[in-house]
Amino acid sequence: MLILLPILTFVILFLTLLGTQSSRHGVRAVLLQTSAFMGAYVVVISEGLSLFRGLTPLWVSITWLLPLLGLAVFTWKNGYARDGLGALRKKWKRPDTFNLIAGGILSILLILLFMVAFISPTNNSDSLFYHMSRVAHWAQNRSLAHYSTNYVLQLMHQIFSELLILQLRFLWGNDQLANLVQYFSFIGSIMSVTAIASLLGVGNRGQWLAAAFAFSIPSALLEATSTQNDIVAAFWLLALLYFVIYSLKKKLLLIDILCIGVILGLGLLTKATFYFYAILTIGYFCINRLVRSFTLKTVAQLALIGLIAAILNLGFWVRNQITFNSPFGQGAYVTSNISQLSNPGLLITGPIKILSQNFMTPDEEINASLIEWLHSTFTSLDPSMPQFDLEWGWNHEDLAGNPMHVILIFISLILLLILNKRVKERTIWIYLALVMGSIYLISVFTRDDVYGIRYQLPFFFAFGPIFGISVNLINKKTLSAFIIVMLLLSSLPWILFNRIRPLIAMRDSSDPFTIPCLAGCTTGSILNETSSNIIFGSLVEFRESYTAAAEAVSASGCLDVGLLLDSHDPEFLFWWLLDVPESGIRIETGTTIPELQRYVDPNFKPCTILCTICTESTAMPGYLLEGAFGGIFYYTKMDFQPEAGD
Repeated sequence: MLILLPILTFVILFLTLLGTQSSRHGVRAVLLQTSAFMGAYVVVISEGLSLFRGLTPLWVSITWLLPLLGLAVFTWKNGYARDGLGALRKKWKRPDTFNLIAGGILSILLILLFMVAFISPTNNSDSLFYHMSRVAHWAQNRSLAHYSTNYVLQLMHQIFSELLILQLRFLWGNDQLANLVQYFSFIGSIMSVTAIASLLGVGNRGQWLAAAFAFSIPSALLEATSTQNDIVAAFWLLALLYFVIYSLKKKLLLIDILCIGVILGLGLLTKATFYFYAILTIGYFCINRLVRSFTLKTVAQLALIGLIAAILNLGFWVRNQITFNSPFGQGAYVTSNISQLSNPGLLITGPIKILSQNFMTPDEEINASLIEWLHSTFTSLDPSMPQFDLEWGWNHEDLAGNPMHVILIFISLILLLILNKRVKERTIWIYLALVMGSIYLISVFTRDDVYGIRYQLPFFFAFGPIFGISVNLINKKTLSAFIIVMLLLSSLPWILFNRIRPLIAMRDSSDPFTIPCLAGCTTGSILNETSSNIIFGSLVEFRESYTAAAEAVSASGCLDVGLLLDSHDPEFLFWWLLDVPESGIRIETGTTIPELQRYVDPNFKPCTILCTICTESTAMPGYLLEGAFGGIFYYTKMDFQPEAGD
């Protein structure tokens, strides 16, 4: 029931904002505002409670209950909820046959995606290494403060998505809702795409085209049921683009300025790639505002936007500064993940690399030929090209390309050039320049990574309105309807056959909801498998050893568990299998880097140690080697005696 607290707060805040702004903003714009202010509140209460080690279910519930009651009273007394409901009724239009059909198809597909997100425990490899591990540490420590860890990215990477997961965990009682952060960001992104298309002067069919393009992005469909953060970053980019384009058409009020600052701050707090995506958009916004009105008021508004964004990121930046002497983490790591400007060849090869990532095939010979051609053709121009590699994985969220959408993008650009005289809204060209410029910066400034195709997701979403506009210029309703339905239906393979979270499995088995390996094998269907099997979907080879080690710890009655892990070990699996911290067990990581030695608790004396970096000859003073489970060595304290009842 506690999960209803933020839901009710969202609804009341939305009705309040809509009731006061229905003459200026539509429903979708107000939903963006509500999402932004709710997100800011999550950051504020998380950082605030963290200062007093108050990140607990009780205090999180209180910090949602009090504003909910206050907002409800305020809204009721001033009639804002009534005005908001009235505005919704006025804006409601009876859907025609096409809208019912397209809306019905989209709803069914979203329900299928929801089933995957809700049923499956998070099993993406990045999630097991750091996304969910950091959430578990925060829940145990009741604080966002840095801690000893073997995988430093748990501390250095941006935290907003995980803050949402942490809040859901406290209010729901476990991690079952963790995947819904990306799922609802996916829905929000599709809504934002249609809102931008509407702002650019496109009607209903054009907005449906934009939505169908955005919904059917393969890598987005796969990520929408995981705890990655690329779709969350995409949502904030789209929200930022919306309000920047809105500012070119209508006067911004203080609430809009505040909203832009919040959106910028939350985007920066979500993912490092957002810095490159946002710089052109926010830069254009600032320059345009100053050129149109170089006044003290304008300067103050821009300063306010920057101040809000900085405040939302302040806690994250300060913790990194204290630990790594940089707000962004280890200097060497940051540098290694940003392309060097000393290599000017990247100005040309960067776009070629990210384009080629979308055209891997199931044929290894064709792939090898493509890679060889890229190396031989561009190495003289770009010395880093020999390190560039590609990997096929059509239904894997870290590898899936979007070839059809790349082709549709090129078709859209050609249509815009041919039919440019039909374009009535000239702001489209500004929007197009911002979107294309952003992906160019990503291609040039981010390091080559076989899994880096995920970084393109915000661009594909942002191109949705352009696709809707360009196809709509043909002015053929039947063609538009056909394209919309086909795009929506084309999403089914990625919804049904996710490699590590399939609704329908592809494998050699007689289990229900299973078919042969027609396009590469998957794990078992989430409709058949137990959660303890599903969570190992991306790391099946760890299942037996991790499960056996966790069972041994549970049987021992030990409540203080030490982990000695390699940085490539999926730490969260131990937290999940041992149900920490809800079970009363405490986990601490003993292996760490020099910068984190200060966070090792000298008073922590584990009664059990699980070690993946040990050998049979590794001796630990005061501990006995009880056994090994695969590569996991299990030690117990010599004088350990379980408490009565354990």
